[in-house]
Amino acid sequence: MIQSVTQGRLLAAPSRVVAPSRAAARGAISSGGTKAEHQPNLTLRQLGSVPTKPPLKLLAGYDLGKGGAFDPKLVPFENAIALTGHGKFHHLLLVGCGLCFATFMFQSLSSAYLLPAAACDFQMTVQDKGLLSSMFYVGMICSSHMWGYLADTYGRKKVLICGMLMDSICSFFGSFSHALWLYLIVRFFNGALICPNSNVLFAYLGEFHSLFYKN
Repeated sequence: MIQSVTQGRLLAAPSRVVAPSRAAARGAISSGGTKAEHQPNLTLRQLGSVPTKPPLKLLAGYDLGKGGAFDPKLVPFENAIALTGHGKFHHLLLVGCGLCFATFMFQSLSSAYLLPAAACDFQMTVQDKGLLSSMFYVGMICSSHMWGYLADTYGRKKVLICGMLMDSICSFFGSFSHALWLYLIVRFFNGALICPNSNVLFAYLGEFHSLFYKN
């Protein structure tokens, strides 16, 4: 098992990951990693191991155990992520995060089709229309630092789920707004609660991908 410590948490990679032979690893290390640099698509599958794509130079500086397997020890976070591989989980994660980002886009652009109806019902002036359009973004600005702190403290997944759930409840009750001032408050909290879907979401998605796929 390959382990990595980041922000006080322990990340464990699957124990089935097996490194190439000592000779292959030493050859890549002694050559300064040029083999991996000139062959960026070289995978551990091609070396007789699991289907991942970490360059051989990731192995530099780490002892290989008996039979070429890694000893249970701490390795850098990015190396551990690379050695866990890339597969169906990452594809589903990308789809899920894409849907989460779509909810943010719908909320931010909803004023475009809500404003004409609201202007008629609330007898809004030009200043009122500008205020209603801006309240969503004011809520995002006021809450962005708070969500970043909560995401780092309690976990990004929990923050994303809680934010979307509370935003859904707020939107539901906002549909019963009978006055302009009440609807302005609803739009402010819409922006504040959906904010994690714009800033926390990308950090959460990037945590599961190695530098090979980020680049």
